Amino acid sequence: KEIGPFPERLKPISLNCDLTKRHDVIGYNDIFKELSRLSLALYAPLNYILPSRLKFYEKIYDTVVRSGGSLKQMDRERSLQVLMRINLLKRLESSVHAFRLTMTKMLAKIDHAVDLIDGFEKQAMTATFEHTELSDVNLDDDDWLDEEYSISGNIKVNLSDMDRIAWRESLERDKAIFSGLLWEMEKITPDHDEKLNTLKETIAQKISQPINEGNRKILIFTAFADTAAYLYEHIAPYVRDKFNIESAKVVGTDQNKTTIKIDKNLHTILTCFAPRAKEKHLTMPNLAGEIDILIATDCVSEGQNMQDCDYLINYDIHWNPVRIVQRFGRIDRIGSPNKVIQLVNFWPNLSLDEYINLKERVENRMIIVDMTATGEDNVLSNQSSDLEYRKEQLKKLQEESVDFDELNTGVSITDLGLNDFRMDLVKYVQEHGNLDNVPPGLHTVVPSRLSRNTPPGVIYILRNINSEVNVDNQNRLHPYYLVYMDNIGQVVSQHPDAKKTLDLMRMLCKGRKDPEKSLYEPFNEETNDGRKMDHYSFLLEQAIRSIIDVKEESDIDSLFSAGGTTALLDTVKGLEDFELVSFIVVRD
Repeated sequence: KEIGPFPERLKPISLNCDLTKRHDVIGYNDIFKELSRLSLALYAPLNYILPSRLKFYEKIYDTVVRSGGSLKQMDRERSLQVLMRINLLKRLESSVHAFRLTMTKMLAKIDHAVDLIDGFEKQAMTATFEHTELSDVNLDDDDWLDEEYSISGNIKVNLSDMDRIAWRESLERDKAIFSGLLWEMEKITPDHDEKLNTLKETIAQKISQPINEGNRKILIFTAFADTAAYLYEHIAPYVRDKFNIESAKVVGTDQNKTTIKIDKNLHTILTCFAPRAKEKHLTMPNLAGEIDILIATDCVSEGQNMQDCDYLINYDIHWNPVRIVQRFGRIDRIGSPNKVIQLVNFWPNLSLDEYINLKERVENRMIIVDMTATGEDNVLSNQSSDLEYRKEQLKKLQEESVDFDELNTGVSITDLGLNDFRMDLVKYVQEHGNLDNVPPGLHTVVPSRLSRNTPPGVIYILRNINSEVNVDNQNRLHPYYLVYMDNIGQVVSQHPDAKKTLDLMRMLCKGRKDPEKSLYEPFNEETNDGRKMDHYSFLLEQAIRSIIDVKEESDIDSLFSAGGTTALLDTVKGLEDFELVSFIVVRD
């Protein structure tokens, strides 16, 4: 009672904006189409090494691992190309200004590379091209993209070892695409920036019609420091002239700014923005001035109490929805003086289906390489982002204010989808050795958790023997299939929902090192130590039928014939495409 309750969360407001109202500027669809044409050859010089010199560079830059395989530098470069392609999409969604800056930087780098090639041809002298390599990059942290793309150490390539004609042609094609896009984007001045103008209208409406009496505070989040600078440049004078209120920009560096004369450090600015929550009367009693509009990057998205504010605007939607929840958590806090709080999300003016499909078209131009693997084939390699999963999350973000528990998990297009599971696997292999010699047919019994939608049943892990066949081309783990069946033969999680099933498996199994006697003894008794598997044969048949429409009856029981788990090596009789690798029994 002394602290106070949580505020009521109003339904989120979704604002769908075009880039501009000018009719002589291309829209999102055409821009995405142009981005899909990019080769981004600038970031993959090793692709243009002459065959006779390739071994030399592989010896220098490929990383040999314990298993005898290697992490190839060409794969690293391919990953960097993908990250840069995705970065362009993220910048476009954030602001026209951020998109322009990125293209300008890329054009300058392309010009430098072309000049280097031309200079080499004229003078016929030794020259090297240096570019940054991909190493330990946090894919949810966009700050590294604001620093001239300086990720880590340099890769040096001698131009005499390259097919300079082919590389120059690829660079020139990219330059033409970037130049065309930049020419289009230059037309969108701040006066014609539809998203910026909509933000001004939203601020004006909130200030003139506050949702809590007398509260004029607004917190505006963006993923990029470039966008934050652009917004501060145009929003700060606008609100000061029209409403006589003060603003600040916080990006976690010495580039913080404010319209009042105070120290520019993070703590001081946040205290002036949320004087009640930060107890300004105790910590800074002699500091005058108050800030009502705060523009911030995700440097303040965790661990900050800013519940003085009742209105949060996501100027761009971070590609990891968990970040959106963290942002809203800055004002959705116990002890808030506000009765209600409002979340406002800006979106490109596209339907959700168009939005996802455009991303897929651009992203699928390249495959994100599994940087955590040993260079060998990895079961968990990811050939496409789980876009349906992403779509489900975005739909939820548009329709309701979600909590962490309601968001399933924070998969994003850029987190490689299954990277958490890959890291679990890599860690396990490091501690316990290679899994190549583990026999199929292993199983375990775990307790169900009805509160987390894990009813009693079985999770089957199957392998498609015919690796050329990928049912409906939907399975991200092909040739492996995960199906979760409940005890009455209904599907809990289908094979296209690989991420969801892996999440459930992880929740049920991770951290459990010892078998639970109270669970496996009744299972062994019911099945006569694996000799009587009728019930599980039935569930397995239903699982396979959920993958492919099988009309003929099949002798599934052969998988559970006498002889224990060794018999599980047999392929499915009548359904020759599959064999059972392992299974997890979920019991009350």
